[in-house]
Amino acid sequence: MNLNYFLDIANVILLVGYSVRDILWLRLLAVASSIIAIPYFALQPTLLRTPIVWSVLFAAINLFQSWRLFVERRPMKLTLEEEEVRRLAFPDLPPRKVLQVLGLGVWTTERTGERLIESGK
Repeated sequence: MNLNYFLDIANVILLVGYSVRDILWLRLLAVASSIIAIPYFALQPTLLRTPIVWSVLFAAINLFQSWRLFVERRPMKLTLEEEEVRRLAFPDLPPRKVLQVLGLGVWTTERTGERLIESGK
């Protein structure tokens, strides 16, 4: 078998990855490309350790970043109170950003008419 096929296939996959608009797909295709290129480096008459190490490192980094992107894209479910705040104050923000903003403060329950802010305090 011609080992160049491994490198050719890996580069075609990387080329497809560079043509997609979604960064998650780019990273996943880069992982596939790195993994497919490893046999080319491993099956040479002299084992090419340095390119194998770099390919594994690139695959690991892209796999980790893909996992982070996947976690960030999971849908968020807001509580009724959080959804009300989003509707009233942040209608254009996605739920994840609303939770980030709400995380800067604390939830309290006050009596109607109670002053929350006073000058000089």
